[in-house]
Amino acid sequence: MKQILGLLLLLPFLGQAQGVKFEDGLSWDQVKAKAKAENKYILVDCFTTWCGPCKAMEKNVYPNDTVGNAVNSKFIAVKMQIDTSKQDNDDVKARYADAHYISEQYKINAYPTFLFFTPDGKLVHRDLGYKKKAEFIALTNDAVDPKKQYYTMKENYEHGKKDYVVMPGLARMARDFGEKDFSNTVATQYINHLSKKDIFEKENLQFIKEFTRSAKDPGFSILYKNVEKVDNILGKDEAEATITSAIDHDEIRPNTKKGMTPDWNAIQKGTAKYGKLGEETLMQSQMLYAVNNNDWALFNKVTKPWLEQYGSKRKWINGNAMLLNNVAWAAFEQTTDKQGLEGALAMSSMTIEKGGPTEWDTYANLLYKLGQKGKALEWESKAAAGAKNDKGIQEAYEKMKKGEQTWPAK
Repeated sequence: MKQILGLLLLLPFLGQAQGVKFEDGLSWDQVKAKAKAENKYILVDCFTTWCGPCKAMEKNVYPNDTVGNAVNSKFIAVKMQIDTSKQDNDDVKARYADAHYISEQYKINAYPTFLFFTPDGKLVHRDLGYKKKAEFIALTNDAVDPKKQYYTMKENYEHGKKDYVVMPGLARMARDFGEKDFSNTVATQYINHLSKKDIFEKENLQFIKEFTRSAKDPGFSILYKNVEKVDNILGKDEAEATITSAIDHDEIRPNTKKGMTPDWNAIQKGTAKYGKLGEETLMQSQMLYAVNNNDWALFNKVTKPWLEQYGSKRKWINGNAMLLNNVAWAAFEQTTDKQGLEGALAMSSMTIEKGGPTEWDTYANLLYKLGQKGKALEWESKAAAGAKNDKGIQEAYEKMKKGEQTWPAK
């Protein structure tokens, strides 16, 4: 009798171990009716059968009891499969029309997307991407808080209620949801309202960086006129990285699109108004354009001077070993010009300290092509010892020892 009583006492607790309860067999209209009758919000998980993060949510998050308790107490939850597959069951097929309507109506183009509706069926919040358990619980809490609901904040803004405390978050959410124009409008108003003192708070400078994509953006002049001050607050090269990206956006990319033959003299006139940072941007863009378009004459002309004047001093270039190695290897294979090869060697030299056999092999091959056979053999020996199963490196090492050419024949 005691054992039976003990089992009976456990039953209520066992019943709670269910994770998130998703409604099956209900149409979208029926889901809304159920939510209204029970006075609960609606959570819609928009997913696809091929989406990895969606499957991870299904495996790692939804079965969790804590997540289930947080969701089930406040929401009627439903899953909407946006794609179709041969394995779809009858319940999924019955919702094809509803899933299509939701996808079109709410512009679902990333997965998983989470939509949150009031008990009356009004969309008030959304988010997207994989969430850890604690993150997902926090998201469900935000979804029922009018001060944190995206669409409630957006509606307030559009009705003239300008809350500068929430505007940075509103701009970021709008950007993440693909509402570019609205995001930029909010960001611009927020930046323009900042006092001279507030501008240089770290969080505000970081926001300004995020929303400066063009020299026409209000944050550009702030960064351009206060480079040293911004770098002292955010870190080395932070202002310069945003400034050069904006110059590239305005002056270079529109004139170097696929199929165009760039007029570098005309482009230079546009970048010149930004002084040294304009010159740096031009040279950097020419170097990358040259590699991507096999313009090795341009590469040979600009790469070494760019590295000597700007590139080797920049944090972004020093920290991008893969890019440096790929560019240097492409130059090794494609050019015989001494200045071009010396520029590629300078790039490669920036990767070897923290690199491995791949980087050492590139460096050795460039040395070898420049005629520095002894030093080349030292580095290729090191690469060969560290990559014994790499056929290409082993063959290059043998060729170097014999004095044979290691680069492609032209």
